[in-house]
Amino acid sequence: MRKKVALIDLDLQSGDASLFLNIDTNDTLYELIQGYTEFDIDTIRNYMTTHSSGLSVLSAPKSPEFSEFVTRNHIEKLINIMRPYYDYLILDVSSSFNDITILAIDSSTMILMVTGYDISILRNSKISLKILESIKQKDKVRLVLNRESKGAISSTNIEKMLKCPIAAIIPSDWKTIGTALNTGEPFILKSKKTKPGAAITTLTNLVINYKPTVKKTDDE
Repeated sequence: MRKKVALIDLDLQSGDASLFLNIDTNDTLYELIQGYTEFDIDTIRNYMTTHSSGLSVLSAPKSPEFSEFVTRNHIEKLINIMRPYYDYLILDVSSSFNDITILAIDSSTMILMVTGYDISILRNSKISLKILESIKQKDKVRLVLNRESKGAISSTNIEKMLKCPIAAIIPSDWKTIGTALNTGEPFILKSKKTKPGAAITTLTNLVINYKPTVKKTDDE
């Protein structure tokens, strides 16, 4: 859709965005912060990799022990510098509520929470939503139901259970999605007409047309 999009992999201990995009680089978030105490957009772009789709990617550190060197201040500065230069800034976070994850959530205009049909996944999603509600971030959340399958609990019941709107339902299609994961080529590039492709297109349109709610202050 010719949008300028950047992805920052903030799953600092086990981020795999570069793996799934078939990106082999030694320039990661860790190398950026180790090389510079101050950085601007040009410096940041020197450590990013451009995927064949046009997506700009800043990869997570290559080894988990490097994650401890990446601080909240680093990420806050990074987001503030990058935001004006891209139409969309995607922050891929870990499933744990650490300082950097909470910063990313607070900085975002929309939160896409991936959940599933298993009872254990739904339980964890419910706990996560309670945490997001406690930090006043739940209004930003849109659920993405992954691996839809027949005989599972209905999406309507999940929406009622979690009290959160569903943005998209991704059908289970291992042939399409598994091939994409193993080859490092997003299936939307070649398999747009498949059911998962249609679901991702729906989700993309929702993101593009999304208008954040502006909360009024007491003075308004």
